[in-house]
Amino acid sequence: MKPNDAKPTGWRNGRIAVGVLAIFVAGFLLRGCFVAGDAEPGPPAAGEDAPKTAQTYTCSMHPQVRSPDPNAKCPICAMDLIPVPSDGDDADEGDGPPQLRLTENAVARMDVRTHPVERRTVEIEVPLFGKVGMDESRVQDVVARVDGYVEGLAANTPWQPVAQGETLAGFYSPAAVAAMGELRAVRAAAPGLRDAARARLLRLGIGAEQADEVLNSGEVPQTVRIASPVAGAVVPPLVREGQSLREGERLFRIVDLSKVWINLEAYERDLPWLREGLPVRFTATALPGETFEGVVAFIDPVVDARARTVRVRVEAENPGGRLKPDLFVSALVRATPGAAASLVIPASAPLRTGKRAVVYVRMPDADRPTFEPRSVVLGPRAGDVYVVEDGLAEGEWVVVNGQFKIDSELQIRGRPSMMSAERPEGPEAGDEENIRLQTHCPIMNLPIDRALYHDHEGQRIYVCCPGCLDEVRERAAEIISEHAARGIVFERVGEEP
Repeated sequence: MKPNDAKPTGWRNGRIAVGVLAIFVAGFLLRGCFVAGDAEPGPPAAGEDAPKTAQTYTCSMHPQVRSPDPNAKCPICAMDLIPVPSDGDDADEGDGPPQLRLTENAVARMDVRTHPVERRTVEIEVPLFGKVGMDESRVQDVVARVDGYVEGLAANTPWQPVAQGETLAGFYSPAAVAAMGELRAVRAAAPGLRDAARARLLRLGIGAEQADEVLNSGEVPQTVRIASPVAGAVVPPLVREGQSLREGERLFRIVDLSKVWINLEAYERDLPWLREGLPVRFTATALPGETFEGVVAFIDPVVDARARTVRVRVEAENPGGRLKPDLFVSALVRATPGAAASLVIPASAPLRTGKRAVVYVRMPDADRPTFEPRSVVLGPRAGDVYVVEDGLAEGEWVVVNGQFKIDSELQIRGRPSMMSAERPEGPEAGDEENIRLQTHCPIMNLPIDRALYHDHEGQRIYVCCPGCLDEVRERAAEIISEHAARGIVFERVGEEP
């Protein structure tokens, strides 16, 4: 090997050092390209979300509870708090009613369905039950006009049918026999005197036919014939053979059953649908397959205090006397709330709290599905729809499925909802970062016992033991003031939701 072919050792080491240095520099430059953008964040680009505000937490069972602490417990039920949604789904309230905006995907997951508010004539079938009764306007009493005794009783069976003018019984009365003798004595007298004697017989209950017989025959019968004034049936109780009666006492009661009353019972909820003049169709248990018709003639102005029903009287024809008194009947009335068409919504739309009714209306022309709670005044229910008296307009769309989920979401967000017409009052009033509900005893600073508390001016102060409770009773106003300065509020009591 030639001497010139051998490289010096120092030169070889230098080349190695240069290569290592080049690799290091190249790696440093490459690292800078990837991480240089992380060194200092720049301003958000157009369209990017602004930095989020501090997260607030609430109780799913008591939405009025608010806290910035994710580890806090609900001071009312001790449940874990959940984040208050702040994803922009809820619309800005401003001064208007609360609204909830959802995505199309959220609406599909919640299975929210809507239905239009319609104006149409509604009809309902009101079932009623009752019994056949006598037409009281067709009942007549036959009374004794003078003192006497029953002789020759002919109508001796309860509900015995009788014809008009048929003899019911004979009645012996000394006063009546004397009056007929006076009529016989003036048969040949002047017409005026004869007519006066005849009129006296009529006032004593002696029929015109029997008075004419006395004038024509000159014979005085020992009994007065009692005839039925109308065709009908003899209503019990009956008089007995030989029974003594004084003037004014009842001999017989006759009822005409060619027409009857159907006495029906209507519940309070059915009263808005009923009015006089409505046609009624009814059936009787004892007459299967037959349908009868009548008309509502009268509705009692009072409610039965025990049954909580109102009697509805229906007048009906009774051909052949087939409808017998006290027969059970089932009736059906087809009624409308009025002549004009009414606004109606499906019965599944309103959320009823007992005090008010709330529906959720989908707002038109919104860029996203937006729902607004609306208090409405409901009229009577007509089958599967409610009549709306106030609060909605024709053509609006109301939620008929999924409204409970919408309402729950508003409650969680502390917005007015079904159970609270106003925004729930709670510790969120003022500075949300600093105000919180009481969790520890104001005396010993130990966890509270919810069975031990003292109420003062609508605020409930919880303590940890009975000893602290005595001190709280003495210093309630002072404790409330001290804790308010520290941003701690107490549970409110005695307020309607």
